[in-house]
Amino acid sequence: MLLSPRLMLIPLMLALAACGGEGDEPATETVETSPETASQAEPASTSAESSLRDPVAVAGEMLPYGESEDALIRGYFAFPETMVEPLPAVIVIHEWWGLNDDIKSAAEQIAAQGFMTLAVDLYDGEVTNNNVRAGELSRDLLESMDAADANITAAIGFLTEVAGAPAVATLGWSQGAQWSVRTAQNNAAAVTAAVSYYGQPDSDPEALATFDTPLLAIFAGRDRSIPMNDVRAFRESALNLGKPVEVVVEPDALHGFANPGDARYNKASAARAFARTIAFLREHLGA
Repeated sequence: MLLSPRLMLIPLMLALAACGGEGDEPATETVETSPETASQAEPASTSAESSLRDPVAVAGEMLPYGESEDALIRGYFAFPETMVEPLPAVIVIHEWWGLNDDIKSAAEQIAAQGFMTLAVDLYDGEVTNNNVRAGELSRDLLESMDAADANITAAIGFLTEVAGAPAVATLGWSQGAQWSVRTAQNNAAAVTAAVSYYGQPDSDPEALATFDTPLLAIFAGRDRSIPMNDVRAFRESALNLGKPVEVVVEPDALHGFANPGDARYNKASAARAFARTIAFLREHLGA
């Protein structure tokens, strides 16, 4: 899950398999539920649903949160309409399609549970639903990692210095999951927690050794691009190192299961994962 240089420079074909329109296949292994510790890989428990509140009305708008080469960087900022004081904030990081309406909707759903959210834009305003173009944009992003880091760091600054957030978490899906974890690792003093949906895991002890931010890592049991063997190895490495990592597996879900705009969307799995996410954010950020 940690974004080591080895994983960041994955070939474009792996990105196509992970995020694109190709179908998933069942993983060769499943991860068994273990009741001994919450850090074991397990289905997203329905008990987390108790953390969900009736959603409140949300206001949202595109606004500038940073600057790159003398051009403003704009993202989607959402917050409860009844907010009178700054709330804990979540930086929402898009998949390889860009900052589209699905990502904005996800930001609103999180905000409706009592958070400020800022959905960042790593593609300079471009959005696509074409696999080939998405792959090109994803590859370009890997070739300009410093600029992407600066983009998300600007989002942290906006939320803490302008919006006044008392705590900040990161959350992303697929490609965005990699950046969620990378941002938490590179900004440990500013990021309180991180959430990753079906991001490529890295079980390398050297990569995990310096990661101390609480992390909720959610995987799909039938994800073609992330074998359960890799998830198991990541979990075991995190446990052995005593890292604050919680691994959740939706056993019947495919990559992209949390995105209503994806053909692989799984409503039940998405609902459980969302409830678990909100419980995790409340635990570590307060709300």
